[in-house]
Amino acid sequence: MMSPVNPHLLNWNKPVGFPDRWEHAMPLGNGRMGALVFGSPVWECLVLNEDSIWSRAPGDHRNPEAHLHLNRLRELLANGQAEEAEFLAEQAFMGVPSRVEPYQPLGTVMIKPGPETHREYSHYQRSLDLETGITRVHYRARGRRVTREVFVSYPDQLVVMRWTVEGPPLTLMAHWDRPESSQRTPVSARTLSFHGRAGSHGTRFCACLNVANTDGHVKTQGEWLIVEDANVIEYRIASATDYRHTDPPAAAMKALSDAEDFTWDELRERHVRDHQRLFNRVSLRLSPRPENPRTIPEQLDALRSGGKLEPDLTENLFHFGRYCMIAGSRPGSLPLNLQGIWNARLDPPWNCDYHTNINIQMCYWSSGPANLLECQGPLFDWMRAALPSARQAARDHYDCPGAVLHHLSTPWHFAAPADTPSTGLWPLGLAWLCDHLWEHFLYTGDTRFLAETALPVFQPSVEFFLAYLFEGEDGLLQSGPSSSPENAYRLANGGAARLCLSPAMDMQIIRELFTHYLEAAGRLEETLPFTECVRAALSKLPAPGIQADGRLMEWSEPREEAEPGHRHISHAWALFPAHQIDLLDTPDLAKAVNKTLDTRLAHGGGHTGWSAAWLACLYARLGRGDDALRMLSTIASHCTDSLFSTHPPFNIDGNFGYTAAVCEMLLQSHGGGLRFLPALPSAWPEGEVKGLQARGGFEVSLTWRESKLTSVEISASRDGVCRFRSGSLYPRGAETAVSSVTLSAGETIQLTP
Repeated sequence: MMSPVNPHLLNWNKPVGFPDRWEHAMPLGNGRMGALVFGSPVWECLVLNEDSIWSRAPGDHRNPEAHLHLNRLRELLANGQAEEAEFLAEQAFMGVPSRVEPYQPLGTVMIKPGPETHREYSHYQRSLDLETGITRVHYRARGRRVTREVFVSYPDQLVVMRWTVEGPPLTLMAHWDRPESSQRTPVSARTLSFHGRAGSHGTRFCACLNVANTDGHVKTQGEWLIVEDANVIEYRIASATDYRHTDPPAAAMKALSDAEDFTWDELRERHVRDHQRLFNRVSLRLSPRPENPRTIPEQLDALRSGGKLEPDLTENLFHFGRYCMIAGSRPGSLPLNLQGIWNARLDPPWNCDYHTNINIQMCYWSSGPANLLECQGPLFDWMRAALPSARQAARDHYDCPGAVLHHLSTPWHFAAPADTPSTGLWPLGLAWLCDHLWEHFLYTGDTRFLAETALPVFQPSVEFFLAYLFEGEDGLLQSGPSSSPENAYRLANGGAARLCLSPAMDMQIIRELFTHYLEAAGRLEETLPFTECVRAALSKLPAPGIQADGRLMEWSEPREEAEPGHRHISHAWALFPAHQIDLLDTPDLAKAVNKTLDTRLAHGGGHTGWSAAWLACLYARLGRGDDALRMLSTIASHCTDSLFSTHPPFNIDGNFGYTAAVCEMLLQSHGGGLRFLPALPSAWPEGEVKGLQARGGFEVSLTWRESKLTSVEISASRDGVCRFRSGSLYPRGAETAVSSVTLSAGETIQLTP
């Protein structure tokens, strides 16, 4: 009898190769620590990360005189002198320094076999089990069967690796490596410590490599930790930094000592149980799994050679996004940066920082619908901790009360405008992030969260914009200086500029912020400090505009785009991730977004990675399932062999956006009700999904055949009314169709069309 195919097992039949191909290695993580496993028989390489290891510039980034130039910047922009405004802003309005320093790797553990090197090997296979969070490497060499398993434990905060050898025993030598200066010190015969600092002023760190169990002989020699004549070798790795600990070496050693009474099997069981508690909430099947599934490179090669995006690869990428969320963002960790917690470079692209003009937000789009809400906790913790810096930025740059974040930040909450004015002078970062607080409340209904976690961030953001907005000649409120990230428009002289007043995205985000603030007051049944001022300001915000050619307006007036196929679609924010534009409720605006997307694509838009993921989500909201799938195919075709999304280069937000798009294609819950299979592509004629979350506190499972919904199961986490916006359904055994059901907490109902 054949064993069932594991639908969550990703397979490769070749090792990664050289260390500079680290984006193709197998990722593991526990939120705080990340590992990339290469799996070479000749050597094993573990690229390790700790989420708080960042380089840092000395001093702060204050520019206390910036606000003195605010009115002049607004005058220049109002007079059409955008180039002069950008020149002035670069001189006088940016943070000092106007840059952030990079996220950096902890280091690399290199493990080399002894003289009986494995340059000739056979029966090679490596795998990553998304359901258990364990990588496995297996091969034969010189009369041995060698197996390695690695996992990164959240319960025990350790990287754990075991080598098992059937046949003649093996000798292994291991050491730490990092391009930047660092120190390696034997702690004992079984433990080698590793100390260093990220740059001249960044995080200090310590990591310990320990041989916890072996049947061989262990010794330290120079910078090497050596195990001789062994058939079993178990390594454990702990790390700590001065971001969280006053004594990182002691903290790292404590993590090892706290786990020393656990066996390999016990550590493994604790890790798997914790991981599966989150991962197994959701399942997805778009077609029967093949009996002999192809390796990941084979699937990707077929797609890149002109094939279609096969359902099994779609499922793998969907679950890979959920897997990376579990591995990359857990309670107590920092939020996900541009590469999650997987980076091998001291100078990563875009500094591997927190980009708040879409990237960090996209990382968490799927946390609600894909049933991983607690993984968003690190983002909320970081937002609360950022408020002092955000308040200082509001005073320095705008002479305003409240709090503001611009488009780049770090674990130390850089809040000022960074880089250049054309990209960095965009004060909507915190306001957009407030949308995640509100969405969390919509999914959970947790009024304590709303009062104690959301409002303390909402309130200073609202306070800032009440003071920051100014009245134009038409009596409507304006914003600026700002931009429509990161697009440019043509000037009368043929040049291009980004700085402007009142771009559409500004008004959409501010409208969302103000609206949710008032709704929060209603949900909490109390009058909040700025309620009346917010209500008055809402009535004076400009409404979305439609250009003569039918497209949604991106700026406050019709302007020619310098790059018509630009990768950002900022003015479509109101459709997704927000709910202001809706296919059913605002059909004219939805039609304008349709026209906007078609025009962008006609001019070469779509791109790859996060840009394609945003388009897939927008198409899903518009009911265009085949177009959404086309964007998913674009993302997949540009993935590395490990399934990391590339822009290029590698940015992990595309993976999370991919998962969010699949959720939107199968279930939507905005606008006061559930929509089942709202953007089902023709290539998915049958399938089932279980465990998706809907706003209102509902968990939903669906099946469909011949592209038609066949069954629905809804479970309630709290008392409430669940409404349907895609037709009526029949409760099991009932003869009358219903458009809503009332459920008690813990109750489940099954329905059919």
